[in-house]
Amino acid sequence: MFEASKVLQRPLNSAKFCKDLLISTGFVGVVETQYKWPMNRWPKDPKYKELGMWAHENISAGLQGLSLALFTRGLGWSVDELEVLLADVRKDMKNPRIHSYWPM
Repeated sequence: MFEASKVLQRPLNSAKFCKDLLISTGFVGVVETQYKWPMNRWPKDPKYKELGMWAHENISAGLQGLSLALFTRGLGWSVDELEVLLADVRKDMKNPRIHSYWPM
């Protein structure tokens, strides 16, 4: 996805530059706090387990919408090729042995 976003000149990782942009614009005392947002129910902590459940529901429901333009326009994939990949992605996203998370 990151490769495709570069091709389309729409970077998906622009949030990591926000602190520097704020400082260069003149903001002072900018503090960056990083969080890990689980992508399924793998955490033991009930709060993060629930967060992971909702994150999984939201992302899996919108996975095709998040990926379609990036892979077909950006990387030249066919819709069928993308659907095969997304089936594997959905399977991996459900696997609690894979401790995936979104860096926030």
